[in-house]
Amino acid sequence: MTTTTRRWPLWASTGVLAVTAAIHIFAGTPDYLAAVDRSGLTGEAHGLAIALWHLTSVLLVLLPAALAWAGRNNSPAGRPLVAAVWVICLAFVVIMLGIDLAAGAVISPLVQWTLFVPGLVLLPFVRLGRPLAE
Repeated sequence: MTTTTRRWPLWASTGVLAVTAAIHIFAGTPDYLAAVDRSGLTGEAHGLAIALWHLTSVLLVLLPAALAWAGRNNSPAGRPLVAAVWVICLAFVVIMLGIDLAAGAVISPLVQWTLFVPGLVLLPFVRLGRPLAE
């Protein structure tokens, strides 16, 4: 047995999710918050729309942070984190793709689901805290 671990899928997923978070925060926030302000939402609905955007921002930052922690520590303790990130990526894909399909399209209006597909595909191949068979 070799002590090599398979972490490249984890680092690739970490990178894609970090870019996704950056796009969401730096490119999306000004557009989204301006749209919320123009929407005519008031009171609780307005506050909730803003809060959900910022909660999503926090979640999107935590996903690559969790994967980076798991990859850096390379211990069995990281496996549940990788699994949790995979489940969250699945939820993003299912919800956004479902909305797209209900609207009669696949890659519109919510193209963002495509950014979570690499995590869905790559994370099951991550091996942490155990050697690979030769």
